[in-house]
Amino acid sequence: MDPDQVKPMQNRLWIVLAVTIFLSISLRLMAPGLMLFLFGIVLVLIALVHLIVHVRAIKRVPFTAARYRFMIWCSHLLFFVGFAFQVDGDASYGRAPILFWVLLSSSDTVWPVFRSISTVTLILLSISWMLLESVPLPRKSSR
Repeated sequence: MDPDQVKPMQNRLWIVLAVTIFLSISLRLMAPGLMLFLFGIVLVLIALVHLIVHVRAIKRVPFTAARYRFMIWCSHLLFFVGFAFQVDGDASYGRAPILFWVLLSSSDTVWPVFRSISTVTLILLSISWMLLESVPLPRKSSR
């Protein structure tokens, strides 16, 4: 990658990282429920892991191919989708942020779909984190 393009690309990735984490957490907090307060620490830990992995990934951008940047974008998308479709509660009282704002109520028919989407995105997000972390930083040359 051309050195003149590296800094603007990294700056865009920093902005996208900040916006993704902010929007995901904000959206999740818009449909609070009892489960959010009980398991909120898990959501914070997931956001923290995402932040750490992506801070390290952005530092690798100058030394990687375009597909690595594509993986970064996909990981952000998975993170956002996982937060947006995460269901709080059970089938009778559950609400997901997207469902809460689109329908303004909970619905038994979409709850299993949202639960599946949330679970699959968490699995895929974990895989994306492992792939992003598997790319080593180049060694500094000793003179």
